[in-house]
Amino acid sequence: MVEVVAEVRDLWFRYPLSEKWVLRGVDLVLTRSSLNIILGPCGSGKSTLIKVLAGVLSPVRGTVRFWIPRSQIQYLPQNPLLILTSRRVGEVLRQCTQERLPTHLLELLKLQNLTERPVLHLSLGQRKCVALARLLLTRPQLLLLDEPTLGLDPELRSTVAQLLSQYVVDTGACVVVATHDLDWLPYLTATPGLEVRAYYLRTGTLQEIELTPQTLVHLGHYTEYVRYLAEQGLRKLVPPEELVRC
Repeated sequence: MVEVVAEVRDLWFRYPLSEKWVLRGVDLVLTRSSLNIILGPCGSGKSTLIKVLAGVLSPVRGTVRFWIPRSQIQYLPQNPLLILTSRRVGEVLRQCTQERLPTHLLELLKLQNLTERPVLHLSLGQRKCVALARLLLTRPQLLLLDEPTLGLDPELRSTVAQLLSQYVVDTGACVVVATHDLDWLPYLTATPGLEVRAYYLRTGTLQEIELTPQTLVHLGHYTEYVRYLAEQGLRKLVPPEELVRC
């Protein structure tokens, strides 16, 4: 039986003093054990939708309902400093757990040598990794991520994708990712047994799409690599190293 985590119905939103609707009649159902990817061009409303789900913004019209406690919802904004309040990396992470910090997680995110480093001395990518580790340590049932790969090097982008995908499989959580990083998607969707749903947001309206190279090219939302996959006739997004093995 499918367990609903959150439901959005006929959501409309515009910012104060603006006549332009950023979100127009958006419907969305989020369920447990699912990875939900929100795509769209810059300025299409992806970040706004994530903020509404996170409770940072309130709808002008429509409803957002949750079937889990608010304490089980975590949000990673584009600027991680908005949720990193402590001075040092170790302090940030120890706020979220009474146990010893997991060495494996620190090593995966390249944080093992940064625990005494002040957060303000980190790069954007390092701050993103600290913020993500902090949220994962709280074991949320709903994890909302706004452009989580900004500032990450290729290796960390792949690592973060595997972490998020495996987190969904292992915990039954619902993860929502707003991203324009199309070349990251093959890593995000590569985990066996992962339920993936993709949505495309344009001019304020949201539609569910089939996440294939052909669909993205048809929408005009693709990179050279995605176009190459479409030209090869592949019906799924494949990481470059897997394509080489094939």
